Amino acid sequence: MSLHSVPPIVVAAPTRILFSFMLLGCVLAGCGPSGPAVEFVEGVVLLDGSPVEDCVVGFSPLDPGGISAFGQTDGAGVFRLTSSRGGKPARGAVPGRYAISITKQKPRDRPPGSMQASGPDDIIFLVPRGYAQADTSGLAATVRKGRNVGPEFRFELKSDYKPAVKAP
Repeated sequence: MSLHSVPPIVVAAPTRILFSFMLLGCVLAGCGPSGPAVEFVEGVVLLDGSPVEDCVVGFSPLDPGGISAFGQTDGAGVFRLTSSRGGKPARGAVPGRYAISITKQKPRDRPPGSMQASGPDDIIFLVPRGYAQADTSGLAATVRKGRNVGPEFRFELKSDYKPAVKAP
C-alpha cells in the first residue's frame, strides 16, 4: 500500500468540537508555542541582611490584563521569575507594575501519632507572615522592557516586620 492509497483520516464531529475548545482554551490561557511576551527578571531576597533560601516570591499584577509571575530563591537568595499561564521557566514577567509577596513556611512539628486537626497554628512562618500577602507586604516593583535586575528587585526584609493595619 503506498502513501497515496491511504485513506484520509476522518475526525468525528464531537472530536473536532472538543479539539476546537481545547485549542481556544490554550490560546486564551497563553499556552501557545511562544507563551506570553516577557522580560527577564532577577532579584534577591534578604532577611536581616542574610540571603533567604527556598522562599517563594510572587508578583501580583496591579495593571489591568497583567499576568502574575513567581520564582523561588536559591542558596544565595536569588530568584528568577516565571510568568503564569504558559511562561517558560525563569524567562521573566510581563512588563507592568506589581505588588510582591514573599513566603517561606514549614509545618509545625506535632507529636507522633497526634490526631489533632491541622489549622493555621500548625504553620511556622520563616519569613514574617506580613510579607506573605501582596496587599500587606509593602513591597512593589515595576517590570520594564529589557533586563530587570538591580536595586528595585532587591528585597531587604526585617524579622520584626509588622504590616500597617488597614482602615476599614
